[in-house]
Amino acid sequence: MSKDQLLLRKVGSFFYGGEWQAPLARDLGVGERTMRRWVAGTEKIPRGVWRDLGEHLDGYQRGLAILVSAVKQNSGLVEVHAFKVWDTTAGDQVQPSRKSTAERIARIQGEIIPGTSEWVEPSAIDSEGRLKARALPGPGNKEPKTARELADLIAARIGSDGVFVAVHKDPVHGWHPTVITAPAAAYKCQVMAEQIADELRAKYELSE
Repeated sequence: MSKDQLLLRKVGSFFYGGEWQAPLARDLGVGERTMRRWVAGTEKIPRGVWRDLGEHLDGYQRGLAILVSAVKQNSGLVEVHAFKVWDTTAGDQVQPSRKSTAERIARIQGEIIPGTSEWVEPSAIDSEGRLKARALPGPGNKEPKTARELADLIAARIGSDGVFVAVHKDPVHGWHPTVITAPAAAYKCQVMAEQIADELRAKYELSE
């Protein structure tokens, strides 16, 4: 099976489960015969189809982010962000060392840096909406966990029977999860595993 065939199957099963070919063909505006030829590898999948699939995944990711935010808020956690703000002394935008809530960032006319959000307990936030200094994550105060312990934490959070996760060292993030097996929707489980790992890295580091 080619890389394109495998990727098409992963994306299709991610959205529609086992019976994915017909609904995916419908959403892409192509016939089921065309879809079967793509699946069989007898016809090359056009580049425009991959772009359409990318848009579908972008929409899912945006929707998932909204749901995650709502669930986190209902659980009592508070979202903080890294940001930039104008410093009259420096004559330029600077990034403060401590993250803040979106409300405080807006109040001081700062600019949130995308991709830096973090969910913390309310007790980690001071009265001004800033992440307390002692709550900042760092190599010196993270709890060490073995690769197996981290993998078990992620698999438990995914909450689906049959999911097996492996954790390995990563030069950028410190450690990274990979979903090895899953009963269905492996790509979906991998996305969930990476989102869970983003949260856990603030608290745990991979032990030797």
